Amino acid sequence: IPLILQHAGLEPLLEAEKAFLVFLGDLHHREDYEGAGEMESSVETFRWLMRLKTAYPRSVYCLLGNHEFTRTGSTKRGYHQGDLFREALQESGLWETYEAWLLQSPVVVVHPRCVGVHAGPAIDVESLEELRSKEIRDVAPLEMEKPIWQLCFTRHVDWSPNPAKHYNDHHVTDFLSLCGVPGTRLITGHTPLD
Repeated sequence: IPLILQHAGLEPLLEAEKAFLVFLGDLHHREDYEGAGEMESSVETFRWLMRLKTAYPRSVYCLLGNHEFTRTGSTKRGYHQGDLFREALQESGLWETYEAWLLQSPVVVVHPRCVGVHAGPAIDVESLEELRSKEIRDVAPLEMEKPIWQLCFTRHVDWSPNPAKHYNDHHVTDFLSLCGVPGTRLITGHTPLD
């Protein structure tokens, strides 16, 4: 990513607040089979993100995704990545910083031409004000505020085999209207595409 920033000449634009960089979540945890239990790269990614956020506090944002939560209980290739990540952050002395960052991070970005989330639209809210009132907590998914869970863990019906975890096109349309930008696009990052 530092090479992308350099190649695109983004850093002067971020500093002048003429460009904004929004990560769509899941910055942590390797996906490859051999590295699924390795957390050094995840800790280094967090350090890098904090350096970037400190340098450009009003220009760089990271939306929360399911991999940012450490108490999900889910496994990847047999590893409880959240537990391993939390332990690695504690060992590196970064846990308190990470927890403060997690609890203050956004789950939605609204722009006049699009809305960005990690996973899917918040279905169980009536307004943006109601959504803003929802507390972000690092807890098991069933203990999360439902709209936060929906924004960080769901998938479109075309990609989700689990009816409890999917949303449909009409949910997207409703959410875009709720965000005040009807007819635009919802941008997600949760579902990997080949």
